[in-house]
Amino acid sequence: MAAYSTNDGTLKAVLFADFFSEKLRPPCTDETFCEALVPIANVSLLQYQLEALLQAEVKECVIICREHLRETLKKFVQTLNFDMKLLFLTSSQWVVAGDALRELDSRGDLRPQSDFILIFPGAFFTVNLAGVVKEHLARRERSKSWVLTSCLGQRSISCSCDIARLENGQVIQYSNDRKDKMIISGIMTMTEYSSGVEIFSGLEDCGIDICAPEVLVEFRENFDYDNIRDFIRGKIDGGEGELLGNQIYGHILSGSADFACRITDMESYFYVCFAFIHRWSYPWTVERFPFRTTQYEYRRGPKYITSSCYLARSSYIGRCTVLGENTRIDENAVIVHSIIGDNVTIGPKCHIEDSVIWSNSVLKCNVTVVGALIADNVILNDDCVISEGCIVDSFVVVNAKTHVAQYSRIVLQRHPYRKDTIDENSLFGKMESFNLESNLFHRNETTTQDDSMHHCILWQEERRNSEADEESSIDELEETERKESESNAMDEDNREAAEVDMAPDLLSLKSSSSLSPPTTERKLIRQEIRDTFQRALEEQHPPETAVLELNALKLALDVTSSHILRVIFPLLLDKLDIQGHTQQQVTQQWILFFRHWSGVLTKFCAHSLDGMWLLKYWKEYCERLPNYRKYFSFLVQLLYDCDVLSEDCIIEWVSDEDKANAQSVFKQQLMPFVQWLQEAEETSSENEA
Repeated sequence: MAAYSTNDGTLKAVLFADFFSEKLRPPCTDETFCEALVPIANVSLLQYQLEALLQAEVKECVIICREHLRETLKKFVQTLNFDMKLLFLTSSQWVVAGDALRELDSRGDLRPQSDFILIFPGAFFTVNLAGVVKEHLARRERSKSWVLTSCLGQRSISCSCDIARLENGQVIQYSNDRKDKMIISGIMTMTEYSSGVEIFSGLEDCGIDICAPEVLVEFRENFDYDNIRDFIRGKIDGGEGELLGNQIYGHILSGSADFACRITDMESYFYVCFAFIHRWSYPWTVERFPFRTTQYEYRRGPKYITSSCYLARSSYIGRCTVLGENTRIDENAVIVHSIIGDNVTIGPKCHIEDSVIWSNSVLKCNVTVVGALIADNVILNDDCVISEGCIVDSFVVVNAKTHVAQYSRIVLQRHPYRKDTIDENSLFGKMESFNLESNLFHRNETTTQDDSMHHCILWQEERRNSEADEESSIDELEETERKESESNAMDEDNREAAEVDMAPDLLSLKSSSSLSPPTTERKLIRQEIRDTFQRALEEQHPPETAVLELNALKLALDVTSSHILRVIFPLLLDKLDIQGHTQQQVTQQWILFFRHWSGVLTKFCAHSLDGMWLLKYWKEYCERLPNYRKYFSFLVQLLYDCDVLSEDCIIEWVSDEDKANAQSVFKQQLMPFVQWLQEAEETSSENEA
């Protein structure tokens, strides 16, 4: 998307409605479906983008898309009532976004003649761009060498980058090759700059840029530029900031209203959806979006429910849930932390959790959907189970008692478009094809196309990380903790009943009311703790501030310190990096990192059982990732030095490990340190004597 002003001072826009990518397919497999129309809390991404342009006082917008999407987008924008002139620029020859920019430069009627805003596909933002444009124009008045201003968010979501800039904001290094890793090379040798150098790691490249008209000339002359980031790297790597005076300003977004990120794949799509209902994009919220036609009622939780939604008395609607217009929730259905679109029917005993369901779908009796995306016009028959990470394409019918494995994609293949545009093997790995007679999946009869042109395909992705194993380990420990808590609560109730001669029926009622929350609620609590600490890590909060935030959650959610520890320790381990570094570099980085965050761990690792769990989890982590095994003993010693682990805890863990496996490599690694601890204890006892 790009916005520009002409000589008459009118601010105009050019909007990329085409992603030039297949990462959102499925569910966007239909040639007439545009990725810019994916719904976020039942409002299309394009509508949010146009509203952001209106805030920047844009009066005219040219929508760029490939030819086959033109009619779909035209029909959609005709339904909007925006005070903005909308035009289209289309072609069937473009391969990358840079091709569209080169054609824009050749169109005299559309080419901007003054500075303009460039926002690439998938951008979701609440930033008021008028202020950013004003600052850019002020710099340009002082010096025409400022050819571009790039906006970068402080929270890395999907497009992570590292930059180095001078005190005047000029970017002198830019890299987005590896996520969440500082890879700016030679930064310590930049002695030629007289001013200080600021380094930012793990920023979100929001795809928001304010450009001078000369930028389009550069695209015309450099056909190897696929997108604006190629232009930025070319200018910086070529040293044009020093040779030709071409300077790029790095604007770091800050403030509660500066929410900005890019939807580039399904993971970032889910993030934006749930960030929106968690109100992180304030002042835009589900019930307070200016051009929303459906009115939502805000309830504590938060929950967002339309007046036309039918809720059975025995249904349960959990926190962070959106229920669209004319949606029906039948008896004993449970919906938690999910977005339900318009005209959706949720049948009796259905269980929906951490999922997004688009419009006009039907879930019949006893259907389970956990951590999945269900597209438009889908039918899930009785007793279906859609597992975590699954995506069900539009117009698919899943037959009764079908269990779809984790991270599968059920796609209604459409010929000939899909075969010509999607590399099936590279996209999803394993592929299985199911005919209509397979009794698993088939086409929804509400479609009007010919049956012979459609059949369902199931892809099943390989797991790319150990996140599920970590969750499983944590869940097992939490289940043990929950059972112990229930047992203790029952014993306490029995003691109270003996004291006051409580009736057995009343005792049973009281005991049931004191049980731990259900699994879905526990997962949501864990997710809220994870999100809070993840923000503290990404935004580099002081450890004292992180402790205050986690303590507030501890009180608000009524959880223990052990519960919080089991969430934050895996997040700290995920920040450890060993690739591309020597062993000495790794140990130095880990020492600095854990000394910084040791205060948080010490606060919530309050009991010996917590220390035992921490050692067990670190061992399991090293078993899953063999490259970390040689650092097992080092991290244990480091946590001991930081007062996170006690001497007795380490010795007890080694003793238990010896009983379980006398040949354990982790025990053997730790034995020299344990012997040193024991000798130090004996020496201390002798001195005291």
